[in-house]
Amino acid sequence: MQGAPDNELVALWNRTCAPLLGEAPDHQGYLLTRAARILAESGFADVSFHRARVDVVFPEEGPEAKAEAAAAVLADFWHTGHPRLAELRQALLPALREHFAAGTDRFNDDAVMLLARPRRAL
Repeated sequence: MQGAPDNELVALWNRTCAPLLGEAPDHQGYLLTRAARILAESGFADVSFHRARVDVVFPEEGPEAKAEAAAAVLADFWHTGHPRLAELRQALLPALREHFAAGTDRFNDDAVMLLARPRRAL
């Protein structure tokens, strides 16, 4: 599984965390494309991709509470124990405030799942 091309959380990480930490952005699709090619070369004839719908919901009351909760959860999830964890949380807050100010309580964290079945023996 890998983040879908329209995954909001991967986009948020790429926009905020990757530049702050000097890391390369996540590339949605790279791992699955590579895996599909390797599986096909290894005899898997039936390779398909399927969307897995995932919403990450923040039930806190009000946009500021949602933004603060999301900053803590996401920074800890992406970079548990990182020496710049507090800085990451703060860096995420402006984008999270803007996101939750639109009236939503969730992020799209959709994924794409690769399914592969071996070629049937005749």
